Amino acid sequence: LALFERVTSNQGQVIDCAMVDGAAYLATFAFNLLNSPMWDKQRGSNVLDGGAPFYDTYRTQDNLYVAVACLEPHFYQAMLRGVGLDKDKDLPGQMEQNRWPELRSKLEAVFLSKTRQQWCEVFDGTDACVTPVLERREVATHPHTKSRGVLMDLPAKTQRNFLEPSPAPKLSRTPASPPPASALASSKPYPGQHTEEVLLQFGVPQQEINRLLAAKVVKQARRKAKM
Repeated sequence: LALFERVTSNQGQVIDCAMVDGAAYLATFAFNLLNSPMWDKQRGSNVLDGGAPFYDTYRTQDNLYVAVACLEPHFYQAMLRGVGLDKDKDLPGQMEQNRWPELRSKLEAVFLSKTRQQWCEVFDGTDACVTPVLERREVATHPHTKSRGVLMDLPAKTQRNFLEPSPAPKLSRTPASPPPASALASSKPYPGQHTEEVLLQFGVPQQEINRLLAAKVVKQARRKAKM
């Protein structure tokens, strides 16, 4: 934002950053919901915090889990068709909150009737918003993440490779690529290691760099020997 503003004002400014500010900003949606029926009740009884049976996780026959997140009516109906409850005349309405415990009990029972993989096959290609809850090690082999290139396989110092999320978003003309193995094999830079080098590259005179270092505005770190 400061860089964009500088284009019109031709002035710099101090950027005051704090983790609590960023966390609060990311929670804007949740704060807005406090003023709506979506999230105005006690914890665990609202639509998006586990209170709604159509927005939760369910155990499957093989002791794994699927996630259900069908808020919109047409997604909800697709979910009911998949689990075979769309013809149940006694089924509570989606928004009958006083009967949510009854609806949850029926969903718990039906999801326990099949394995997670079987449910994946039932809902594959549908708009039911029912997906598998993957273990971390399963993410790398899931067809969707593989086709998207969500994870990069990077060579490590040991014999085993390790996975790391790919940069996002993906650019069509100048996509990011993994660093070369030679760079990964070397030690990672430590904070302040390249301060002078970077400032010189930006054209800051050495005399000005020395002044900034003396005033402790910037820091040039020197790695200590490991004894």
